[in-house]
Amino acid sequence: MIALMCGFSFFANVSFAQKKKFWKHLNVEINYGLNVNFFVRSYDELSGPAGSIYLLKKNLLGTITGADLKFTLNKMSGIGLAYSRSINKGTKFFQGNINGVEILVEDFQLRHVNGFYQAYYERNFSQKIPFLKFHAGILYARMSQQELVFDNWDNRISVQERNFKNSYLEEAGVFGGIEYSKLIDTKFEIGIKVRAYYLATANTFEAITLTPTLQYLF
Repeated sequence: MIALMCGFSFFANVSFAQKKKFWKHLNVEINYGLNVNFFVRSYDELSGPAGSIYLLKKNLLGTITGADLKFTLNKMSGIGLAYSRSINKGTKFFQGNINGVEILVEDFQLRHVNGFYQAYYERNFSQKIPFLKFHAGILYARMSQQELVFDNWDNRISVQERNFKNSYLEEAGVFGGIEYSKLIDTKFEIGIKVRAYYLATANTFEAITLTPTLQYLF
């Protein structure tokens, strides 16, 4: 019984030490800031049939919020998983007649939402400046975009939100960024991060983001 108790105590201590060592490598970061989305300004609203109205574009400047789970590999590098959600809005106005029907659109807000799922590698620029890091990785994105279309050639009014569920809107690509952070106590870091997103499957430069960050060190 004594030997069994000693053995259990030994393995329990080893297991606890391993878990403690594992958690010391984990960091959680939350961020919120601005995004510049180039796609939302790329719609062609003028090339449709004569008399048709397309209300599709949103504002270039929007917001983005996200969370990162980081695992430190050594003093110089680490890996991470992240999710970010960006929103760009556009307020629409239109008053006119389509095939004898009076149409009024007043202060109607459209949204474009991107959900970015990301995996990346992060590294310090040097040992002398560990507070400045760069990172690069791969991403999978799903979109949700609201649109208004009034077509006189087929007497159609379309108010829709196209997304992955109904239109299979998804893309894959790469991203990279730079982050500056500063330790404010033993457990928290504050910083600021810039990221750029490129969608390889669509061959488009999607967005640039600028976000303040708050990181918790386990």
